[in-house]
Amino acid sequence: MAVCRSWELWESIRQEPSISCFSERDYAWRLPPGFSAHKVLQAGKLFEGEQVMGSFFKHTAREKRYEPISPTALKYIFHVGLSKGEAYSMENDIYDYYNVTIVAKSFVREQIRRMMSCLVNYSYDRIPLTTIEWLLSNPISSNFFDLGIPVAPPQGLFLTDVVYDPRMFTNPEPYFLHSWDYD
Repeated sequence: MAVCRSWELWESIRQEPSISCFSERDYAWRLPPGFSAHKVLQAGKLFEGEQVMGSFFKHTAREKRYEPISPTALKYIFHVGLSKGEAYSMENDIYDYYNVTIVAKSFVREQIRRMMSCLVNYSYDRIPLTTIEWLLSNPISSNFFDLGIPVAPPQGLFLTDVVYDPRMFTNPEPYFLHSWDYD
């Protein structure tokens, strides 16, 4: 995330974007001043542990009709952390950069974008902590949309440090037996 350092700068780059704004636009979620790192960490703790992430799962009515097997929304989140980041393309004096790290074995569709939206909106006092608690305790895929919480943009979201069990390459699960394997 790229958080603008002052309201004066924020208004200035909204009127006349700088080269830094253009160079970072695909690599960071650009945010106005007022971001609270403490609140992100506080809200992040709610997500840690075993959670049913149904409210954070994008599952449209159309997909419900055509998808015979629905993935499980039961997830275990090991860690939600926040650290100082840096500019991706060019150093500048406009933004302070932050990296959010979420460690889990797997995720449901759009879970991270929805989690990030909750973390950031709570950090700006746009939603209370009780809303995040309610979403976690009422895991229905339409809840997020029904509350009118905007989904975080994909800019700046990167899947990193992906680790696979080496056995998955020799004995993948689920293993599909092709017709030519019957011979």
